[in-house]
Amino acid sequence: MNIAYVVPNLQQTGPIIVVQSLVKFLANDNFIVVYYIDECNYPIAMGCETKKIFYDEPFPFDDYDIIHCHTAKSDLYAFFWMNDMHHPFVLTTIHQDSFYTEKLRLGSVKGNIYTHMWLKVQRQFDGQITISKQIKNLYQKYFPKEINVIYNGVNCEDGELDKSIVKQINDFKRERDNSVLLGTYALITKRKGLIQVLRLLVEKPKYQFLVIGDGPEVGGLKQFAVEKGISDRVLFVGHIDKPYNYLDAVDIYVMPSYSEAFGLAVVEAALRHKAIACSELDSFHEIFHHNEVEFFKHDDVLSMDAALQKLYHNKCKYEHLAFERVNSEFSASIMAQNTIGYYHKLINMQTGVNRKFTPPSLLLVKLIKYLFCLMIKKR
Repeated sequence: MNIAYVVPNLQQTGPIIVVQSLVKFLANDNFIVVYYIDECNYPIAMGCETKKIFYDEPFPFDDYDIIHCHTAKSDLYAFFWMNDMHHPFVLTTIHQDSFYTEKLRLGSVKGNIYTHMWLKVQRQFDGQITISKQIKNLYQKYFPKEINVIYNGVNCEDGELDKSIVKQINDFKRERDNSVLLGTYALITKRKGLIQVLRLLVEKPKYQFLVIGDGPEVGGLKQFAVEKGISDRVLFVGHIDKPYNYLDAVDIYVMPSYSEAFGLAVVEAALRHKAIACSELDSFHEIFHHNEVEFFKHDDVLSMDAALQKLYHNKCKYEHLAFERVNSEFSASIMAQNTIGYYHKLINMQTGVNRKFTPPSLLLVKLIKYLFCLMIKKR
């Protein structure tokens, strides 16, 4: 099978890591090319040929059986060119609760308009995948066909560590005896909820916090830490390749997100034998049972502290149970098997697809293109 993945960039974020894992497990038996729209500062190796594309330039669509898009920019690109796609089946993966995420990013009104336009785009495709049952339940009503659920899978690889960063983390932990080092990594946005951990540090001096990653909220978090007098207990180390390899010194991995469709990083942390504290999200409950991690309420310092204390005093049990759970259920190979199975199912179920737009649809294309381009930003 010939497969084209269309992604916004090659940055180390959840959707791109998912594509990287799919390539790793599907490339031996399939021809795969990853097409990307924007350059980024820290591109990751995809394990196959990659090609840069532009919105006003097509690639040879009909050389492929499947064109699989990830995130808004990629969906929009495919949507613009669907009149020129005669052979491939086009599908998208819904990686987030877009209504919530875009509300945080753009505000209530613009976020709602943006998400409805995005859904109009995704409706035109031959198939849709969500990465959790929770997201399927939220978004199924917007699509005429059944959405397919395929959980993300994780493939943690060892790599050469930056010794200076390892030393920086270890020195930071040694600065305070008997402290509990919390850790997390992410593309740092408001949705990730890291401010909750900083508020915990204000109230509970026994905790330190390691933050790995870059993003638009880093500056605000650093300013908050300085203003509240906790900057000596928070370490920001910026972007690191394969950040799960830098968790050895961390006592508890914290995932305080306000919204997540799945939570790839928390699965990686479990595979690295970390005890885990998660915010109360349905998507996290799909991954873990109550005896495998501890959950806490959003914006509730006492709830978070209680969960962390329970984890700290039973670390070995939680580390073992969380690892066993994700190792058996959320491997990248299982995700790849389910994905290629869906590709075959999609092709076998549809003998032909007519993608020629009627005049009203052409008008819709122009309208969505205009409005979408006004709102879309670097993601």
